[in-house]
Amino acid sequence: MRTRPLPARTMACTLAAMLLATPALARNDRVMLDWQDVLGGPEAKTRLAVDVALRFGDGSTPAAAERKEVFQANRIARASDVTLCQQTRRGYSQQACDAASCRAAATEALAELQKRAREVGADAAVEVVSNYQGNAFGSATQVECHAGGTGGHVSIRATLVRLGRP
Repeated sequence: MRTRPLPARTMACTLAAMLLATPALARNDRVMLDWQDVLGGPEAKTRLAVDVALRFGDGSTPAAAERKEVFQANRIARASDVTLCQQTRRGYSQQACDAASCRAAATEALAELQKRAREVGADAAVEVVSNYQGNAFGSATQVECHAGGTGGHVSIRATLVRLGRP
């Protein structure tokens, strides 16, 4: 059986496609923020309400709480949407922009938790923990965020409960 040589045009196109194909180089930097920095930020002052309490970390559920549901909120805040990205004398500050994006994403995720809590008749979100890609990080003081080209990505999980406060 004889094989025919490929036409030069086909070989050139194949070679060009191979040279132009490059792997994706997506950034996925882990950024740890203190919950206090998130709650004290300007976004939190306008987005979060006091009618739904937030309790951070594993084991923060009071014994008398009536459990409503476990809820997960996933939020991405694009750096271009965040006004806190700063320019420095040496140029663009990636760390400042990542932190601002992550604060905004965490605030939006907490606001989503509070909204869902109201919908199910809960007055608190307890055991609020980071849950990036299903890996729980149960810190009472920090939230895990992943920053990249799309901005900051925060996933938090919480148990929505009714504490029975007046």
